[in-house]
Amino acid sequence: MSLSRGRAHAPLPFSVILLLPAVVLLPLLIPHGPYNTAPVDALIALYLVFALIAWAVPKRVMSFPLAAVTAFILAVSLIGIGMSQFPGPGRTTVIIDVYLYVFFVAAVNDLRHDRRAVGIVLSTWAFSALVWALLANGITFHFLPDGLARLILSNSRALNRASATTDNPNLAASYFLISLFVLAAAPRPRSRPLRWLAAIWLILAIYGTGSVAGLVGLVTGGGVMMGSFLVRRAGTTVRQAQVVIGLMLVVLAVATLAVTQLVVTRSLLNEVASVSAQQKQGGIFQNSLGRSNRSLHGRLTLWTQGLEKSSGGARQELLGVGAGEAKYTVDYKSLHNDILAYLVERGIIGLFGLLLLYWFAFRQSVRLLGPRGPTRLHPLGAAVFANFAFSMTHQTLHFRHVWLLFALVWAVTGRVRVEAEAEDQPLEEAPRQPQPQPQPQRQPQPV
Repeated sequence: MSLSRGRAHAPLPFSVILLLPAVVLLPLLIPHGPYNTAPVDALIALYLVFALIAWAVPKRVMSFPLAAVTAFILAVSLIGIGMSQFPGPGRTTVIIDVYLYVFFVAAVNDLRHDRRAVGIVLSTWAFSALVWALLANGITFHFLPDGLARLILSNSRALNRASATTDNPNLAASYFLISLFVLAAAPRPRSRPLRWLAAIWLILAIYGTGSVAGLVGLVTGGGVMMGSFLVRRAGTTVRQAQVVIGLMLVVLAVATLAVTQLVVTRSLLNEVASVSAQQKQGGIFQNSLGRSNRSLHGRLTLWTQGLEKSSGGARQELLGVGAGEAKYTVDYKSLHNDILAYLVERGIIGLFGLLLLYWFAFRQSVRLLGPRGPTRLHPLGAAVFANFAFSMTHQTLHFRHVWLLFALVWAVTGRVRVEAEAEDQPLEEAPRQPQPQPQPQRQPQPV
């Protein structure tokens, strides 16, 4: 008997109920407030107040995943800020890191023992993403009222790309990308045709943002889903191991070929330029692939400047220029790459902490994707890999929906582990019944 069946009809905790409005309004990031706050943060803060109160319950067992890694990253960041030239943005960045980690921990502890709560959060996220996609698709396919479309575009950084209420088309693409995999994991809608139509609707929203990283993340996540499907269908453990090894060899070969073409032969740059020129001539991807050549060269320039200006001595190489301060070294622009941003802003030591964080995230995701993971929830693991691909050209670790995704992954894997342990050991032993004692047979007496 699983732990979740015993509380199938129990009411949801009040903190989980307060989490749902925050899930609905995740992409509501306009207008901007101080310290990069947005309207959704008011609901997240309200949720955290009641979640923190629940932490004080004496009998409640709390879990703090990634605590050591996060503490290590924060310590390195604070040391680097103390030695930086612009400590103000660094302090804001650290405060945001703490805020997102507390949000992550609260969601993990509220969801890790309740299967129904996880399903409700997933369904709420999926249905709300479909509604937000109405704004993105309405701008792309011109069925929104003109006044509303102009209002949305006036707050966007790109006037020809849909960004809904995020002001940044790439941030909107990240939200819709992860929402697509959340939809695949959500228990509702139950109808297969409706789920396919909803998935196509979200893919169109990703397309409308014009984000090349969104398309790359979509291909990456889809490939991971296909790999998970092949492993699950392999049958025996030996066959599963063979499939995993084969998939790893294919990924290694593709990565080696891409790096060779980019670094050695430079032919990849020429191919990107060719595709970009073709799409500029009126192709259906003119707002995404059509600008891929300019976008790629812009990224390479940013990364080169960041590496050059941050190599100013042993201190900067070890501790970085300061968390959130790379924009002061590369013409007030972020580095658009999580790994490179950590290397430049928090140094080699901070990058080590980030790699540990990714290691734990991938390990949890593989548990979902593997043959022993829950069948319906493995798309959440694919979403982590899709986000990692997205993070190669954008910084995603300050996105609220990314940390909520991490919380769902940890909550599901933690619950599955608890249920497995509960099935291995009976929840309660039946009282032993006294065994009847055999009666001695009476011997016949001689007459």
